[in-house]
Amino acid sequence: MEERTVNYPGYRDESTMKVIRHESLGIYIYAKPKNQMEQKCNLNLTARAEAIRCRRFEDIVNERYDFFNKEKIKDDFLAYFKKLTLIICSN
Repeated sequence: MEERTVNYPGYRDESTMKVIRHESLGIYIYAKPKNQMEQKCNLNLTARAEAIRCRRFEDIVNERYDFFNKEKIKDDFLAYFKKLTLIICSN
């Protein structure tokens, strides 16, 4: 069984510009743990998945993803793009 995070509200992936609400972590746990070692492994991996989920949620709350900042949505995109281009070209 694979662990996934559920991000609400979602965040926008900068490369694809799609809103992401679910994210595969690539962390697999035992569906039916057979012994105490497998149960302990599941607890450890589930705790790590929860820590990742909390970091993602904190990023969203801190508005690291600017597309959810309502004030920035109102800004002029062309002015923003020119400014960004100047910054990139000057490096």
